[in-house]
Amino acid sequence: MAASTSPTPSDAALAATDTTRHTPRPARVTTPASPASTTTTASSPMPTATAVVPAGRTTSSSGSTTNHSAGCDTTLTTTAAPTARAHDTPATRSNADQSGTSTARVSANADSQVVTATVGFVVAAGAALLLASRAPLDAVVFGIVVVGSAHLLLEVRFVSGRYRSALSGPVLLAVDAALLAIIVLRLTGPTTWSRPAEIVLLMAMLAGVVAVRVPAGPRRALGLLAVAGATAVALTQTGSWFVAQAWLHNLIPVVFLWDWAAAVTAPRWRRAFRGVTLLWVVAVPVVLLTGLVDGALAGGSAWATSRATAASVTTAFVPTGAGDLAPRLLAAFAFLQVLHYVTWCWHIPRTTPAATAVFETTPVGTHLRGRRFGVLVLALTALIITLALIDYVAGRNAYTSLASYHAYLEYPILLLLLLGGARHRAGDRTLSLVEARPTASALPRTGDDPT
Repeated sequence: MAASTSPTPSDAALAATDTTRHTPRPARVTTPASPASTTTTASSPMPTATAVVPAGRTTSSSGSTTNHSAGCDTTLTTTAAPTARAHDTPATRSNADQSGTSTARVSANADSQVVTATVGFVVAAGAALLLASRAPLDAVVFGIVVVGSAHLLLEVRFVSGRYRSALSGPVLLAVDAALLAIIVLRLTGPTTWSRPAEIVLLMAMLAGVVAVRVPAGPRRALGLLAVAGATAVALTQTGSWFVAQAWLHNLIPVVFLWDWAAAVTAPRWRRAFRGVTLLWVVAVPVVLLTGLVDGALAGGSAWATSRATAASVTTAFVPTGAGDLAPRLLAAFAFLQVLHYVTWCWHIPRTTPAATAVFETTPVGTHLRGRRFGVLVLALTALIITLALIDYVAGRNAYTSLASYHAYLEYPILLLLLLGGARHRAGDRTLSLVEARPTASALPRTGDDPT
């Protein structure tokens, strides 16, 4: 006679499970991708393994799996991998911020700043318009003395950090050598050959950057052709060339503002910020230049007028023979210069901390961290103010000579942006003038730490 057996509790549980799962399936485990294909930043959680539990197993809400077999209950408990923070330093966080793996963080920073930035530029544009219409000479004459040094150093810090991989190694040394030679040319005083020499140095530097940083092909050829054409124009129309550079320098920050706005994920605020940018860079200057507010335009104080005359200030941005356009050109230039200072002294420092942190990892930046950078700004500002008080012409010449470095430093970056040869950091995607906006999948989920 066969012996009778009663089901054990484990067998009962197994039978109950089999009523809902008739066909057992083997366990399938999904493992994280290999390190070669998965990039993990210092602030991103480690990927965890997931498993499909076959029939005969039940999974609790806490993540533990119970195996029912032959009267033996075995519980396997899995826990999520800890967040990787082993090398979470300001430098590594800034490197991540500059790379494509941290789009969510960059977007979160831009989203948190865009409202203040938009409103701030509206207020600044109103104040700049008032100053440019009532005292444009004062804005131009004293602006470079008071805030010129600060905006110079802040721009160099931003460009050196954000585009470090484009301007590094031998390329940076060559760029620095050319720009320092231009400073020396300007400090030694104008001669019949100093301006042509400055143009040749600048264009040779740009051609070298294009040749090294832009891959061989049509884009490199186009870049070299553009540099050759600009050289020909600059050498044949030298006076007009330098007037154009003065205006262009005030307009170039728009490229960086547009690029920054690309990280804003809210379409309404991204459009609002860019709309305000176009308002002050296009609409207001057009109103000033068309003469619609001629009745409100004034020159400036007697003190500013005397110094502007001594230093021939207006000849730097008002072409010879401007006639009745001269007051309008002065007002428009003063307006744009004030917004230029607002961009570099207010907006860029507060919205691009990653670029600052990357700059502080460079050989020069390591000596200018924290308060030391502020001390340098104050020291250079005090020097320029002192020189201007003693002799305004000498102080202005000293500043414009030093300022040629940051003004010309923008050009290789602009060329590489146009030609697709500039990168935020080594290994990051190539930039264009309009950067791709982050997709929804790249944004942090609810409960994720965006920092």
